Amino acid sequence: MPLQLRTTTLTAAETSDGIRIYTKDVDGFARELCNSTTTNTLAEGVKANNKEVTSQTAGWFTGELAFPCSIDSALCSFAWASWSQSVFYQDATDVLRERRHLNSWETTNFVQQGAMRGTNIAAVHSSGAAQIVLFYQDKDGYIRYRTAKNLVWNKDSVPLVKAALGTGIGATAWNNLGEIRLYYQDEGNVVREYRGNFDGKWSLTAFNKKYTHSIGDITAVSWSSGQATEIRRVQFASSVWKVLIWCRLYIQDETNNITELCNGGNDWYIEALQAMADTYKALLAQIYAQSKDIDAGSQAKQFAAGLLEIIKLAMSAAYLKQLLTLKEDDLINTMVEVAQCRY
Repeated sequence: MPLQLRTTTLTAAETSDGIRIYTKDVDGFARELCNSTTTNTLAEGVKANNKEVTSQTAGWFTGELAFPCSIDSALCSFAWASWSQSVFYQDATDVLRERRHLNSWETTNFVQQGAMRGTNIAAVHSSGAAQIVLFYQDKDGYIRYRTAKNLVWNKDSVPLVKAALGTGIGATAWNNLGEIRLYYQDEGNVVREYRGNFDGKWSLTAFNKKYTHSIGDITAVSWSSGQATEIRRVQFASSVWKVLIWCRLYIQDETNNITELCNGGNDWYIEALQAMADTYKALLAQIYAQSKDIDAGSQAKQFAAGLLEIIKLAMSAAYLKQLLTLKEDDLINTMVEVAQCRY
């Protein structure tokens, strides 16, 4: 959100014993709301389509945490065990601080000077919070990060990249911070992705999404498929097995709509295109099955072209160029294989 427009903000932390939500209103006061619905109860409710559980309208109560902060402060929180959690915020002097709950709420010795007023904040952590990385934007527009081991913070922050003023900051991680992904908007209003790890090795990836001007918040989440999945590599007529990591990126765009970008373990795509892709997959499969008996040339070109438009969102330019050199029958066959593999 543009810094001068920040009014109300919130963040949430989930533990095995329930959900904690932290809000900051226009009065510059942070407050805690609690719900003791467990993760297992919520998962079973979703599975059974139990609206009494999934609506989350009941069971909320006011928590004990309440404290003053900057009226422009963002909030960031995470939990790593039952009732073990941290909340990050800016105080009245724009210094970044941490409130931590182990046995009770305490203000830690985490103090970060030089942060931009109203900076967005993001954090990732390993199992048991043995390692933590916190991201924020400084007064000069640089995204910086600071690390902690066993809840003890490193004294120095590290500059990573200069970004658009007031950029959203989204971060997610897996493999105990062996893989970290950072999302932000650069000075050209392009949303970018950095790949890194806890040891400080960072590289800019090819991911990019252009906007006409500064956008709002960015949130990133990820999870593991939990088991090895066969990935068919059509262009090499072979396959590999790997554990897939699923990512979701939520962006508040220029019109204040929330856009969801998805990565199914290989490439990025837009969730809204799923139904369209399924339609093309079925039609292409039908045409290919009948291609020996009828002349489906014009239909094949139409549907193959449609699916190509979808795949353009994710496939590399080199692979697209290779696809476009195929003969029509081979193109249909390849499109069906890609659709079955990807969707």
